[in-house]
Parts: sequence; structure tokens; C-alpha cells
Amino acid sequence: MAKIESFGCKHYRRKCLIITDCCKRTYPCRLCHNHNEDHKMIRHRTKYMLCLCCGMIQGASQYCVMCKVKMANYFCKICKFWTDSLGVFHCKQCKVCRVGNKKNFFHCTGCNACLPRELLNNHNHVENTLKSTCPICAEFMFESVNDVVLLNCGHSIHFACFKIYKESSFQCPVCLKSAGDTKVLNERIDCILSNNVGLNAKRQNYMCQVSCFDCQSVSKTIYTFLYNKCAKCGSYNTRINELYKTE
Repeated sequence: MAKIESFGCKHYRRKCLIITDCCKRTYPCRLCHNHNEDHKMIRHRTKYMLCLCCGMIQGASQYCVMCKVKMANYFCKICKFWTDSLGVFHCKQCKVCRVGNKKNFFHCTGCNACLPRELLNNHNHVENTLKSTCPICAEFMFESVNDVVLLNCGHSIHFACFKIYKESSFQCPVCLKSAGDTKVLNERIDCILSNNVGLNAKRQNYMCQVSCFDCQSVSKTIYTFLYNKCAKCGSYNTRINELYKTE
């Protein structure tokens, strides 16, 4: 006989199986269902569960009506969601349950998403930023069980995906703005260019027009082989539009 602690799946720990409203089959969770079926279940339509301790089929709730066992530490009667994870709350605006301590989050109406409280009045708004697919793995992030990070530009990406992606790029994969604070990076590039005056001396009579991905401005600057600085914000996150020779 399996230990009660072993009940559940790789996604959630709970002592019940859900009986799906769509195909009337039993699954440990909606993710297991969606992985094995050709359709997606609507979680809040779930009406019944099967207790894994006594086997009784009953209405969805936190406690078994027969053996009185608690199905999980957390149960949401709106989402029909069970989990033993600590720190879970239901957001009325998002209409889903979120992982984390409720007091550490706020719902941003501009982004239509729950965000960490430290971002209050300190982030760029992108409407429905979480209701999109991850630009790296293409998984829908709004109901994802994986951690999501909000970039400076306001776009979202899986934390694990971004950790790998940032090893080869500092740009947002959606809008190409700098994904984080590039002050140190810009200072390093300044140092590299100042220490290679001889390399760039041959190009002092060339100018270029650049578009800046960060501030969206167009400016002119002395052309260098690798890095061309925005004259407005000082960012090197630019693209050359035109190259020409001066007198």
C-alpha cells in the first residue's frame, strides 16, 4: 500500500484524483490530463474527486466525507485546485491561484497580472504580459507552474529559460530592449574603446546613424567596428541605419 505522503504527481501533492468534467476520466491534475488527452480541461468546471485513501467518489472539497482525510494543505473551491505547497493564494482579478505569500504581491491592472510588491510603481506596463507564450520555450505562462520573470521592458519569460538565454544575449527576445541594467556593461565598452584608440583611428572620418532599441531615438555618432553609442541615452544597444564618410 502506498504511503499517503507519496500521493500526487510530479506537478502537485494531493490525496485525491480529479474527475474531469470534459471526458469523465480520473487524473492527478489538469497538467497530467492535458499531456495525455487531445484537449484541455477547464479546471474550475470540476465537480467531483476520488479520495485516494478510501476510494470514495464525492464532491470536490478539502476533506473526504467518508474517511475525513485532508486532501491537501490548500484547496480553492473556485479553481478546484489542491496542493500541499505552502504560500498559495487566489487572485480575484486573475481568476486563478498564485504561488507565493499574498502580502508580497499586488495585482497590476495595467499588466493584468500579479507582480512582486517591489515592482509597485516601478515597472513598465505591458497589457496581459503573462497571457502570452514564453519567447524561448513557447509555453503559455499565465497558468505555468514554472517561475516567470518580468524584464525591464515589461515582457515576461520563464526564469529558467532566461537564465540560459542571457548567457548569449542581453536583449529582450521580444522587443530587443536591454533586459536588465546595462550601466556596468556600457562602462566596460567605454573602457574597451578608449583603450583601443589606434584600432578606431582609421575610422574617425566615418559617421553612422544609429537607432537605439532602449530609448527608441535616432542619432549620429562616430563609427566604430563593434559598438556604436546612442547619443541620447548612452546605450550601446543600437542598430546602424546608415554609414557615411565625412570630409
